[in-house]
Amino acid sequence: MVALSAATHDEVRRNNLARILHRVHVGGPASRSDLVAFTGLNRSTVGVLVAELAEAGLVVEQAGATGSVGRPSLVVAPVATAAVAIAFDVRVERMVGAVVGFGGQVLAREEQVHRRTGFKPSAGVRQIVSMTRSLAVGLPEGSRWIGTGVGVPGIVDLSDGLVRLAPNLGWVDVPLGELVIEALRDEFGEAPTTVIGNDSDLGAVAEHVRGVAAGARNVIYLSGEVGVGGGIVLDGRLMAGAGGYGGEVGHMVINPQGEVCRCGSRGCWETVIGRDAIVLRDGQQVTEFREGLLPWALQTPTALVFDEYDAGRPDVMFVIQRVLEAGGKLTLLDQNRVIRANPYFRLFSTTNTIGLGDTTGLYHGTQQINQGQM
Repeated sequence: MVALSAATHDEVRRNNLARILHRVHVGGPASRSDLVAFTGLNRSTVGVLVAELAEAGLVVEQAGATGSVGRPSLVVAPVATAAVAIAFDVRVERMVGAVVGFGGQVLAREEQVHRRTGFKPSAGVRQIVSMTRSLAVGLPEGSRWIGTGVGVPGIVDLSDGLVRLAPNLGWVDVPLGELVIEALRDEFGEAPTTVIGNDSDLGAVAEHVRGVAAGARNVIYLSGEVGVGGGIVLDGRLMAGAGGYGGEVGHMVINPQGEVCRCGSRGCWETVIGRDAIVLRDGQQVTEFREGLLPWALQTPTALVFDEYDAGRPDVMFVIQRVLEAGGKLTLLDQNRVIRANPYFRLFSTTNTIGLGDTTGLYHGTQQINQGQM
């Protein structure tokens, strides 16, 4: 039998203490019998560990719910104010901050609005420091501030808190992790562990741990405000992707001819269902229909030129061909109306092939022209 060194004994003890703390933090109060089953340790060892945690002020043993006749059994419960984390949700027009105690209890919450335009990273950091100061006022003496978390509506490098792109804030390559740590250290003399992450990724983790998806191994989380985001948990782990794009569903292109998105692309899902795409009509929120490129051009004296027409997607080419064959009429089923072409609307294209030996053109009804005519 190999004897364990004092250092190894201490590592094992610390690991067992951490397991018990994690159990009561995530799972709530537990009896000693529950902890024995959870850790696989004997009852006396669990008793020693619980006593150590109670002496440190992290847990307390209290009466649990009565399940049968007689005295209720004691349960080990977390002391909410013993250790706290301060969390921030950076939004386009406001910031929400909260103090979350050991065991997940929200001890304090505050919300501050800010101007949507010109909200620079420096202003965001100042707001985080200001709200940290006011949130910490109500904490009792002896509370341990063990961490700070910041959720940002953008692409974030979890390793160092670099905000690569937050289009709705106008932030690009902002070292937010460094800025927040430095500001907290200057103001409070310390900066505990600080995590900067994508707001939807953090939302997915929160729902997985404590929310409606608690206990589920696979979770898809969607959030929508000014922007649209998503977070994905697979087999109990956050799927952030190699570059942090894992849940960026709001920037999936669904209409290449759609509105220009703040990310620089065109036709992102966010431009269709984000808050800026929602309008008020008669006191009700509605999604306003916006015509695409083809319906708009068809009604105006516009010439559309398609490069390499024959290389287009079959479904798109089918729609355009039907426009040509139907005398220029286009039916919008979802709008219950027929669009008739402007008499000066024209459609031109270039092609790489003539098409199945048909020397008059690629499709019926088209005419060939040379480069000079084009």
